[in-house]
Amino acid sequence: MKRLKTTATAALAFAIVFSGQAAAQIVPTLGISTGASNGIGATVIIEWSGLPLAQGYTLQAGTAAGLADIATVNLPASVTRVVVFAPNGTYYVRVRGFAGVLVGEFSADQAVNVGGPPTCPPLAAPTVAAANHGYLSVKVDWTPVLGASGYMVEYSRFNGITELAEPAGATLNSVTKYAGFTGNFFVRVVAHNACNAAAASPYVPFEITNSAGAGPRTPDPPPGRIIQRATLSYLRSVVEQAAGRYRGDLLNSCGDNTFMYRVLQELRAIDTRWGLNYKRGWTGDLSHDIVAYNPTDRPDDGESMVYLFDIIAGHCGSNPGPNWQDVTDETWAGRGHPACGSEWCAKWTIESYLRAGFPPDARK
Repeated sequence: MKRLKTTATAALAFAIVFSGQAAAQIVPTLGISTGASNGIGATVIIEWSGLPLAQGYTLQAGTAAGLADIATVNLPASVTRVVVFAPNGTYYVRVRGFAGVLVGEFSADQAVNVGGPPTCPPLAAPTVAAANHGYLSVKVDWTPVLGASGYMVEYSRFNGITELAEPAGATLNSVTKYAGFTGNFFVRVVAHNACNAAAASPYVPFEITNSAGAGPRTPDPPPGRIIQRATLSYLRSVVEQAAGRYRGDLLNSCGDNTFMYRVLQELRAIDTRWGLNYKRGWTGDLSHDIVAYNPTDRPDDGESMVYLFDIIAGHCGSNPGPNWQDVTDETWAGRGHPACGSEWCAKWTIESYLRAGFPPDARK
């Protein structure tokens, strides 16, 4: 009954919006772009602006305006972009929204000529927002741009200058970037299309103010003391439960860090002292089956005196399984060896975890 009531409410709201002059405001905006023909046909990207009250969309294609003799497809509200390969020719496409039995007006038919040079709708600049995301990172969001084949996210310490540029796919409109230090920065997003056109947002300022990250944390020990390993006995249950929930990630953990990141996310929901480890303390050389814990009163990032635990038994073997083996002492035994890049032959980090899109505050 609750589902029926919700559907009826949405349909009534949809009907109200469709009435009178408001109807014109909820016709989807349609954009179509094509790639170059391979002699037989070409890729066609069909996308449209989403309608907030629509429960789905009807997409039609025909050989002339007003016809649907090629295809009529009903799509869920979550789909506003379709990529197809079409034979050379001229086609007419239109789209409308619906809610239950109520339907909106179709967009104007848009002709697309497949077989000629690439065609693209006018390209708009993205609208960008950026905010501190905790633990030396920034979250950048932008509005999707019709016709964009991809984006370039450009960062800098100075307004109007790009110092670092990273690509983002056409289906993305949000990225999280690990900066590594605090300060004032700028970012802009540039949309690109198949016709080599570009449209850039203005540079947007943002500030990274904190390095500790948010979330629950065991208080610092007294200076010169460390938190005892015995307090970390919950590690076993966390790893075992994660192995049950994410069995596929565990089996694919050789060459894919997703399982390790999921375990770390679970651990950071308990204590943000948990992180990962750079092998033998060499920055950039990530251990792929180890989690680290900072027991000191010093900042996490780069701390060498950390506890280390192997969480994947038989890693890169035929049947990897959950593990919670303490490998701290054998690692610390290498202290002072020339092969170590830090005092205790280890180094705390969560950089790759953040780059993979996992949150510094694991409760979110």
